[in-house]
Amino acid sequence: MNLIDAAKQFATPETCVDYLEAMRWPDGVTCLQCGGSKVSRIQTNETERARKNAKGQIRTVKVPGRIVYQCQNPGCAHQFSTTTGTIFHDTHLPLDKWFARSRSWSTRKKG
Repeated sequence: MNLIDAAKQFATPETCVDYLEAMRWPDGVTCLQCGGSKVSRIQTNETERARKNAKGQIRTVKVPGRIVYQCQNPGCAHQFSTTTGTIFHDTHLPLDKWFARSRSWSTRKKG
């Protein structure tokens, strides 16, 4: 796969999440805590939040929507994402940016 094909395949964060899901759970999503197979996929909406900086000024920032999984087994209800426990966990960059960067790193002549 060349760089142009990779850019087309992983053009949005949603396609990157779908790819990670297929690679991580080829037989279907399972709970990371209890191992159960009853898992719901939840798409959150984009929201806005008020943030106060060090000077006390309040500004509104956008919080992008994301995909979260929740275990449906009684007594578990664990929530997790596709990136939980991976190198992409707690990143503030969208996955499409990470995928593009890792593709460029892996195709360099000097490694």
